[in-house]
Amino acid sequence: MKTQLDKSQLEAAKIFGVNDFNKGIKAAPCLSKNCMSLVEVNQHIKGATVAIINAWTKGWHLANLSA
Repeated sequence: MKTQLDKSQLEAAKIFGVNDFNKGIKAAPCLSKNCMSLVEVNQHIKGATVAIINAWTKGWHLANLSA
C-alpha cells in the first residue's frame, strides 16, 4: 500500500479540472467522477483528499481564467 501521493496523480487531478470546466461542470470537485475516483483510490493516504481537490480546483480555475 502506498503511503504518498504521486505527483502524476496531482497532475491528473489538475487536468481533470480543466477537462471538467470545458465540459461545463461547475466548480465543485464532488461533481467530477474522475476526481472522486482519484480521491477514493487514495483515501488511505494522509492529506491526499485535500491535495487532489486542490489540484482539481486549480485546473478548473486556470481553465476558467483562460476562457
